[in-house]
Amino acid sequence: MNRYEMRPTSRACAKGRWTSAKEVILIALLLAPVFRPWAVNVVPDGWGLLVHRAWLFVSFAIALVMLVRSKKTSNPLFLVSSALFSWLLLSTLINGGNLWTWVDLWLTGWLATGLVVACWDDWRDELAYAAYLITALFSLANLLSMLLVPGGFDPGYHMYFGGSRNSVYQFAFPCLFFGLYIDGVRSRRLPFCFLLALLITVGQLALDLSTTTAIALVFAMAVLALLRRPGARRVLSSYVYLFGSVLATLLVVVFRVQEHLGFFVTGLFGKSLTLSGRAPVWDFVLSSIDSANLLAGRGVSGYQIIFVDGRQFFHTHNMYLELVFSGGLVALSLFVILLLLYSSKQWQVRCTVYGSFSAAAIGSYFVIGITEPMLCSSFFLVVAFAYCLCASVNLRKPVYDGGGCRRFVGSGSDL
Repeated sequence: MNRYEMRPTSRACAKGRWTSAKEVILIALLLAPVFRPWAVNVVPDGWGLLVHRAWLFVSFAIALVMLVRSKKTSNPLFLVSSALFSWLLLSTLINGGNLWTWVDLWLTGWLATGLVVACWDDWRDELAYAAYLITALFSLANLLSMLLVPGGFDPGYHMYFGGSRNSVYQFAFPCLFFGLYIDGVRSRRLPFCFLLALLITVGQLALDLSTTTAIALVFAMAVLALLRRPGARRVLSSYVYLFGSVLATLLVVVFRVQEHLGFFVTGLFGKSLTLSGRAPVWDFVLSSIDSANLLAGRGVSGYQIIFVDGRQFFHTHNMYLELVFSGGLVALSLFVILLLLYSSKQWQVRCTVYGSFSAAAIGSYFVIGITEPMLCSSFFLVVAFAYCLCASVNLRKPVYDGGGCRRFVGSGSDL
């Protein structure tokens, strides 16, 4: 891949090095409550949830102080994400929903976004190392729980340390993303961190397969292979992934194109034409959206009405449908604005390594989002890091490569 350089952090310039073990550990402690393993739910007397929530509030308060002191509260991505999370909170209050559900689902994403923005100028690489450390440990713990308790602690739902088998990506994808970033910063010929994350991810899928995660992982590997060609980087921008995700949602969720592709769905992927019962859920959710809740949604506790064939479902099985159902068109609009903010930055540097591989990471989440809600805290962590990453590429000295793409050089460490 073509190399180019980024502006170094101010701490890096002052210290003459990139990372500090002490700072990595401190940031990891702040970042840890962004992720909530399912295992905290089984700690006796609710102590697991109590400790996690207390830790989350403390980390969030510290992140706010850091944002104010670094004068980063006006960061566009942070402002839009704050508006999104606040609107979902307001919708939950209007609908008399459970505030703890909002804390567990959305305050974690708010913390992730705030920490990235607050740490970026001074502790960019320390943040990447901390995120990799946390997600690698949680992924490894999830793998061990699969080995020790085959079928899961709750076999009906395949629940392990981190959650259901369909939740593997929540730890695995950021681990892969930050592993690739660290290997690039260290200019390693052998991408050790990335390969270790990939090995742990494949191990989890081998023990209890999630077809959705497996498809997204294959998609990510294929795209990364394509991105070795500069011409592919010019085409595969974030806008392409965003448009593709909207089109796929319309085709699969609304028009049900899978019902006309029986061989691929049942033969190749081993799924029913309802995609393991997702189609009836989509029908229920679409029929429940009316003029009374189209604008503001039903709040984060709206899932309590989703009963299909006598079974309770806890989400809508699609990221865009989840936003409309929970926060209405306002939440959907804010989410799209957030993605467009990132895409506008990525478009300027789409032919660089940073720009292309960060878009591939977001695109992999979009693949998950077709049949899963996907709006987890790790997604907002990766989006925030990708946004700041693309914004930090030095645009002062454009150099054109053989594929007609610009790569950029400046001062600092290269990838």
